[in-house]
Amino acid sequence: MENVNLETIFYYISIFKMINGDLPANISLILSIVENQSNKKLFYSRYNDTPDIINNFYGLAIISETIKMNMNIIDLNILNDLLNEELKHFNENKFLYNYYLFNCINLLKKFDFNINIDRIDLLKRFSEIRINNTEYNEFIYNFYRLISISKLLDTHFDYRNVNNQYLKKLDKIFNELEVSNYNLTECSQLLLILDMLTLREKYAPQIKLLLNKLITNTKFFMSEIQDEDFSWKNDITAFKVEVKILYWTLITSVQYQSFIQKNFS
Repeated sequence: MENVNLETIFYYISIFKMINGDLPANISLILSIVENQSNKKLFYSRYNDTPDIINNFYGLAIISETIKMNMNIIDLNILNDLLNEELKHFNENKFLYNYYLFNCINLLKKFDFNINIDRIDLLKRFSEIRINNTEYNEFIYNFYRLISISKLLDTHFDYRNVNNQYLKKLDKIFNELEVSNYNLTECSQLLLILDMLTLREKYAPQIKLLLNKLITNTKFFMSEIQDEDFSWKNDITAFKVEVKILYWTLITSVQYQSFIQKNFS
């Protein structure tokens, strides 16, 4: 665990909480690793001493998941100032960056910090973004983040608020669906997009195909391969990949729990 980044630690803790509702037994070791990735009361990557939004989201999320343990390793006032400064230079076209920026702003609410943002203006700016001319895989990646941000800005956001061209492309993806063309994370994000847009009923047969790939045809942390050079047990990169994919599979399964119980029992 010593060489993992904050993203992987967040996935690792979240997996334990989704499976049994509790923290992993080695939580003290994990939090000491988290503390080592903080600098001047903010979080940063192992490759850069400058605090960034992505690592501060994962660091704050870890603290939130661990019932606010080790609050002394981050100064929320400094983080609040960092987020406000980032909003001054906001660029709606930075999908990944904005995904973490607004998730971090939303997460701060749990700690009684409310950053004032013009939600109507932001939603308008996001609605004007054009991502329709991308390949299916890139479209899924961008569209998932765009919808996630929109839901954070407006909890009532659904398919009625989405650019019609995007809905047509999404419809084309599902009507031409070949599950084998998409990796597990993309399958999860397609399912989460439908859930966020309240489009489950429209694509129920395709949902079943995607969930079948996630929960029936996929195994994680297989003992049969643990002794191979590139395995979750012997290679840190393989471990990170395995944890990330398992996280997305579990979080999707939680959202579709009733559907799974009805169709896969």
